[in-house]
Amino acid sequence: MDELVFMGGNGQAMTNSLLVAERFGKQHKHVIQAIKDLETSAENSADLFVESEYSDSYGRTQKMYLMNRDGFSLLVMGFTGKDALKFKMDFIAAFNKMESYLRSEDYILERGREILQKRLQAANQRVQMLEGRVEVQQEHIRQLEPKAEYTDEVLQSPNTYTFTQMAKELDFRGVSNLTDFLKKKGIIFRQSGRWMTTADYSGRGYTKTRTVSFDHSDGRPDTTVYTVWTEPGRQFLHRICHSHREEATR
Repeated sequence: MDELVFMGGNGQAMTNSLLVAERFGKQHKHVIQAIKDLETSAENSADLFVESEYSDSYGRTQKMYLMNRDGFSLLVMGFTGKDALKFKMDFIAAFNKMESYLRSEDYILERGREILQKRLQAANQRVQMLEGRVEVQQEHIRQLEPKAEYTDEVLQSPNTYTFTQMAKELDFRGVSNLTDFLKKKGIIFRQSGRWMTTADYSGRGYTKTRTVSFDHSDGRPDTTVYTVWTEPGRQFLHRICHSHREEATR
């Protein structure tokens, strides 16, 4: 590895146990053990070493340690050997070079730019999230507006019955259960978002359409069409359901 010292995530000059082991010609496991011994014996050494991970040549996850200048100095204090002093000086020079860069105007400006960019990205994401929420809420309001008009103008009509009213009257769990039942019977089908009677049952006066006027949230006027059941249609549904339930109990 060419770079003995690198910039850590906290903007501090750092090295790691792998780099130390390689440069000093030691087995990595022995360097790891030396760090563990320091952690148990040296006071306040926990701030000098940070446990981390790396992938070995077999793709396995292995333990390593990150360390700052003080951690490195403490670790290699007892390292001896023919070239130990030279290796220590190599690391010290690398720490000096990195720390000089971290104090430079170029780095400070670059770091400030990165921080501002991250804050701007976070702010943009926040704005996009809020805009998305507003859009969803506006769409929900647009969907509710015609339904509110429908309740006022159609649901209250004494001469017609909505699918919701008929589902309750015929003891279906919900509107979808009633429409599924009638669809399977070949009585209704869905077209352009509206339930309509099939050709076999159209023209018998079972249903009517109601056109409801409403305004969009932006003030645009619009209309929507609903299918409702007439009194003959209501009686027809009672006969169909009664006949079906009798057959089911036989």
